[in-house]
Amino acid sequence: MLPVLVRELIDYDCRNEDLNITTLLLLDVATCNMEDVEPRKEEIYLQLLRLSDFDRTEVLQCQLKIDRTIFYCEMHSHVAIVNGGRRKYVQELGADACRKLCDIESLILVSMVIDKI
Repeated sequence: MLPVLVRELIDYDCRNEDLNITTLLLLDVATCNMEDVEPRKEEIYLQLLRLSDFDRTEVLQCQLKIDRTIFYCEMHSHVAIVNGGRRKYVQELGADACRKLCDIESLILVSMVIDKI
């Protein structure tokens, strides 16, 4: 599982009831006089139409963590990294590609063949 960084800003625009997105000037913030709204309570009777018992489900998910460096050969057996040739990324695979990867231990991404996985 990859770590996820989440940041959020929650604010209220008391002047306009129709806006969904608000830009606030933090130097001149108006006071917010919000009404206390009593939640509406309602009793509803439901009947469950179908009960489906299960204790397991099969999930197939594949992600490849790719870390690649592209080199070019210079004179006298020297090598150098191509400009922009260093890349790291996570490649998500669909169910069919994941099954194929498990079966034959190789994968073709665009024009690149990755084998012996």
